[in-house]
Amino acid sequence: MSATTLRSPSPEIRKKAALWLDFEEITENGEFFSYGIGARTYGSIWPDRRPQPEMWQIKKSGQPVNARLLSVEKGEVEIINRYLFTNLDQLWCIWMLYSDNEVIDKGEFAADIAPQTSGTVTIPYHKPVIREGVEYRLLLSFCRKGKTLWADDGYEIAWEQFDLLWFIPVKSIEEESVNLITVKKKRIT
Repeated sequence: MSATTLRSPSPEIRKKAALWLDFEEITENGEFFSYGIGARTYGSIWPDRRPQPEMWQIKKSGQPVNARLLSVEKGEVEIINRYLFTNLDQLWCIWMLYSDNEVIDKGEFAADIAPQTSGTVTIPYHKPVIREGVEYRLLLSFCRKGKTLWADDGYEIAWEQFDLLWFIPVKSIEEESVNLITVKKKRIT
C-alpha cells in the first residue's frame, strides 16, 4: 500500500484493514474516552512537568473503580471493580459527607469486591439537619494501601462524587414578606 493511499484512505480500505487506528481523532464511546493522539501528552504536561487540568480528566476516564448511588436514604452504593486482577480490599476506601465545601462526616468502608465484578456497600453516614441553601454531596475515594514504585501510600486511584438531593432553596425576600403579611392579616381578623 502506498503512502498516498494511507494518508487519505477510502472507506473500502478502512473496512478491509484488520486494524485501523486514527491517532489524530478524538472518539467518545460509552464511558471510555480516547485521547486520540497515540498516548502522547501534547498540551497535557508542560515541558517543566507541571500537569495541566486535562490530566485530571485523563485520570478520571481511565480509573479502575466506578460507583453508582443506589439509595440516598439507606446509603447504598454499587461499586464496580474494573481491575483485571486486583480485589478492592487492596485499596483504602474512604467516604466524606460534604455540606457545601465543608466535611461534616467521614469514615472508611470495606469493599471486598473481586476483579471484573460489582457489589453493593452501605456507607454509614447520617443525614444531617438540612439547612436552607446548602448543597450536600457524598465523596467516595479509593486510595493505595502501601507505597509502590509509581505511587506513595494513600495515592488516590479513583473517586466518585454524588449530589444528595437534600437541597432546600433559600426563600426570597419577596416570599418572606408575603408570608409575613399573610400572618399579620390572620392575627388582625
